[in-house]
Amino acid sequence: MKKRAGHKITEKTKLKISKSNKGRKRTEEQRKRISEGKKGKPGPWLGKKRSEETKRKISESCKKAMKNEEIKDKIRAGCEKRFRNNPSSIEVKVAKQLGKYKIKYIYQKGVNKNHFIIDFYLPEYQLVIECNGDYWHSRPERKKRDKELEKYVLSKGKDILWLWEHEINDEWFDIADYLEVD
Repeated sequence: MKKRAGHKITEKTKLKISKSNKGRKRTEEQRKRISEGKKGKPGPWLGKKRSEETKRKISESCKKAMKNEEIKDKIRAGCEKRFRNNPSSIEVKVAKQLGKYKIKYIYQKGVNKNHFIIDFYLPEYQLVIECNGDYWHSRPERKKRDKELEKYVLSKGKDILWLWEHEINDEWFDIADYLEVD
């Protein structure tokens, strides 16, 4: 039996609460209160180790879920939304430069059934711009993915411009050095 806010909760009561909350939508206020209540508290797995059996079950569940195209699409859409709402510092700088020259672009465009999320697409130029962080894009798995992206983009008759973090952060960086602008 657990105590909650001075009250004892039986397993039977916990089960009833769980069933009554299934499919229930919380208001924004409720979500904020729950979030505030959890701040500073450790997660349920902190300091605990999962058994090999538990790890195996989680792995199998994830593999099974990733075979389902609907689930994959939901995950990709969530990732796209997260990235679109949280641009990196170098993406912000490039966006400002594009705005400075009044170049129209689409930001965080999902392509190839959202298998890739490209940083900027400039329809007028038929050009994809990728802003690469010096650390992450130097890793072998990321290099492989970048090659796949480049192959895909070129197969669609578009060009791709790779801009590196150290180039973008250079005080002399100007997008006009890479594009024909008026």
